[in-house]
Amino acid sequence: FIIHHSSFIIHHSSFIIHPLAPVGGPMQRTLLAFLALAGSMSAQFRVLSFYEAPFTSSAPKLDGHLDEPCWALAPPHTSYYKYFVPNPPPGELRTEHRLLHDEHGLYVAVINYEEHPDKLRIRFTDRDNPNLWTDDCAELYIDCHGNGIGFRKFVITAGGTMGDSMRVDGAVILDDWSGDSWHAKTSIESDRWTIEAFFPWSDLGGRPQPDALWMFCHVRYAFSSGKFVGVTSSAGGNYSNPGDFGYLAFQAGATSRTPAAVGELLGTRAVPPWGLAIGEQLLFNTGGSVQNVRMADLLAQEQRNLDSLRQEVEKLLSEQRLKEKFQPEYDALAASLPSTSADPMTRLTGLAAASGNLRALLARIRLEFDFN
Repeated sequence: FIIHHSSFIIHHSSFIIHPLAPVGGPMQRTLLAFLALAGSMSAQFRVLSFYEAPFTSSAPKLDGHLDEPCWALAPPHTSYYKYFVPNPPPGELRTEHRLLHDEHGLYVAVINYEEHPDKLRIRFTDRDNPNLWTDDCAELYIDCHGNGIGFRKFVITAGGTMGDSMRVDGAVILDDWSGDSWHAKTSIESDRWTIEAFFPWSDLGGRPQPDALWMFCHVRYAFSSGKFVGVTSSAGGNYSNPGDFGYLAFQAGATSRTPAAVGELLGTRAVPPWGLAIGEQLLFNTGGSVQNVRMADLLAQEQRNLDSLRQEVEKLLSEQRLKEKFQPEYDALAASLPSTSADPMTRLTGLAAASGNLRALLARIRLEFDFN
């Protein structure tokens, strides 16, 4: 089971459907169809991130403190992944961001939770210094075309120093580009540092149309631990992989879209196969229409698969010669199972990975049992 920058290869041993599983009504058939495709050989499946920016009629005052009532209307986005690694696990840094918009532009708030604010690295004060990323900072990537090719990049350090640049495409990067009017403020408190920023539409390349779907990614760099730690708001999203940014939609009011409406919107842009967890639901598109299943059903099915595999392995390991050879590997796999407190998508992919690894181990044990 291998994930490369949020697109992961799920081998045939992942998301196994138990051969005795009954096929019931439409929901059960939809669930089994998803599991069958996810379990197909070398199926690539992208884990999406999706953000919404509600409309606000009362713009926040930019002072680095999120105490205006409008920020309470903005949903917090708290799922972050380890930065710039294949198969990214959940990020080590507790971080969240919120988005709002009005007729003038986009507002972004970022809360960087921090155990040692006194150890934040703050060195550079000159705008557009190419080394800003080596301070504790945020990099915000915004693609108004939503095609994963170009973007506007904005850097904001914990000390409030700013920088910006533009990528036109994979071959053209304009490091000397500067936005005209965007600005940001930061604050440092006992357990966090906070960013409050505003980006006029003119600095973002256009004004969103109704049902527009942009792309967005927030990357956090941290150095307070004495070493570099990075997280990204979309699995695989970084400056060299804009196609893995999350999708950004703009709400007309304060009411979030239903999962069905989100699926309809993503169905016009996101290239399948992909999956997106929204609350208790999992949206996915395997190449046809967007489907919707209960995440709890999918987790329960994958847990049953895993339990069945474990029973088969443990039965074979009751033989002493097999136990001596394979027990340590089995114990290591069992210890790597995802926590039940993990977010649903992380737990689902973790269970799928464990099922794949256990099935591979089971095959080797059976070979040893049958031929040695």
